[in-house]
Amino acid sequence: MKKTQDKVAASVTVYQVADMTTKGRKAVCGWLRKLADDLQREPEAFAKTFRARYLYSPNAPALPPQRRGGRQEQVVGGLNQEVRT
Repeated sequence: MKKTQDKVAASVTVYQVADMTTKGRKAVCGWLRKLADDLQREPEAFAKTFRARYLYSPNAPALPPQRRGGRQEQVVGGLNQEVRT
């Protein structure tokens, strides 16, 4: 039998889980569930290579969508989704 090389289809890194509050962990888990639902329901809405980041700032309000260079970033309630165009 021929040995095959596995390839990475997705990767998830969650930082400082033990230091998060219960509310913070719940928010990150909810964001991951929503992202998973969106990937299932609307795969055509995503770029070929897609990166999503959950950003938070304890004292800053959510930022409006911004356009930077060749990518679009949207920050809503701690959610930052970056789509490379």
